[in-house]
Amino acid sequence: MRRDNPRDWAHRLSDFAIELSSSEYGVVKRGQATDVLGGLIEALRHLLRELDSSAAADPLRPGEFVTMGTLTDAPSAAAGQTWSTKLRGIALEGLRLRFG
Repeated sequence: MRRDNPRDWAHRLSDFAIELSSSEYGVVKRGQATDVLGGLIEALRHLLRELDSSAAADPLRPGEFVTMGTLTDAPSAAAGQTWSTKLRGIALEGLRLRFG
């Protein structure tokens, strides 16, 4: 997969998986991109259709952010814990957060 190929990215954004882990409990949650309205691209299409069909809605403008929600439930975090994500099926690094 070339990182700059739009078709590859569209496929990967609709089909990757995530694991959410805690330093205390190990893997706590798993999710798939398809859990969000069939994939992130499908979720964006749904949003654009809804905006287009509503006379009261403003269209998206360049520079605006669109969030698709989460691929897992968000568990509670406590001070001293480290949480991390591991992504599969997409060329992106996971995230690691330590709560102080």
